[in-house]
Amino acid sequence: MKMPLRILLVVLCAVLIAAIPFIVSSPKMLDNVQVDLMEEDGDEIDFGRLLLSCAAAEEDLEVVELEEGQLDPHPEWALPLDFTPGNTPDPDLYTDEGYEDETIRVKTEHRQLEEGTTAHIAWIQISDPSQIRTAVANPDKIKTSKSTPSISTLAKKYNAVLAVNGDNYNSEAESKPLVYRMTQKVRNNMKSDKRDVLIIDDQGDFHVTVRSRQAVVDIANQLKEEGRKLVNAYSFGPTLVKDGELAELNPDYQYNPNRKNPRTAIGQTGKLSYVVVVVQASDREGRTGLTHAELAGLMKDLGCISAYNMDGGNSSEMVFGPYMWKGSENADERGLNDAIYFATIKPEN
Repeated sequence: MKMPLRILLVVLCAVLIAAIPFIVSSPKMLDNVQVDLMEEDGDEIDFGRLLLSCAAAEEDLEVVELEEGQLDPHPEWALPLDFTPGNTPDPDLYTDEGYEDETIRVKTEHRQLEEGTTAHIAWIQISDPSQIRTAVANPDKIKTSKSTPSISTLAKKYNAVLAVNGDNYNSEAESKPLVYRMTQKVRNNMKSDKRDVLIIDDQGDFHVTVRSRQAVVDIANQLKEEGRKLVNAYSFGPTLVKDGELAELNPDYQYNPNRKNPRTAIGQTGKLSYVVVVVQASDREGRTGLTHAELAGLMKDLGCISAYNMDGGNSSEMVFGPYMWKGSENADERGLNDAIYFATIKPEN
């Protein structure tokens, strides 16, 4: 091949290479990005970056950084509002002080309130309302099942990051005015004002009543008007904190209101933020544990907007991965109908 022809071919190849970005440039590439790249470093063109036009466009995308301590919301990971278990927690993330992945944070604390009385406290932050859930022994026979597994059994079955006892809804069934489990109506016997009610909606918000059937009706109507769902409703009580203030307690309320006992309480402290407390008593003689009023004071001090008393005594129990704290430290696990639990929605893979 003659030298002039070889030189001509080399020049033509160089021109073609330079023209490739303009011929096959990514349709996603922004015009101003192309201009910026060509004007970089004066008259010199970075052909390497032009050839990687897609990557160049991605470099200009806004990166959203989470604030310190903020969880990463993934609405597409949300769990259905039924009895589907949560995703499996990572056992390597548990410590005796807490658990954290990008969708849930749990911090545990243990306070010696007085001699023989310890409060086991768990602070929970979730990224999606579907992560606060109820486990039941038999979802297929939710209204009639007499099955009473332990809380640890329910926690394992439903992949709970943390679980506590609920209100044992099928025990003393007729005295519980309103019971919902994961949007399913179990019972609606609004015949008296003797029981306080806790309602949790599909945004994870708590609504509590104080001996008022009409308040329950008003809450249900308000949720319907706002297009929100009633997900869970509990009828044990009493309500301990309402609108950030101590609730008016009935001295004749059921469950030994004025006697020191092991107790379980759950409260909301902010948007998708909660605190769960199991009060452990070293005896059942009324010398250790807390009264309703003392428990209410504790929940208010913990910053609750709303707080509610669950089943207590030997039913009080918190299961947190490999850890377990019971209200009656020397008692065996009691079989119950249900548990309140918090789940991770981080995909298992």
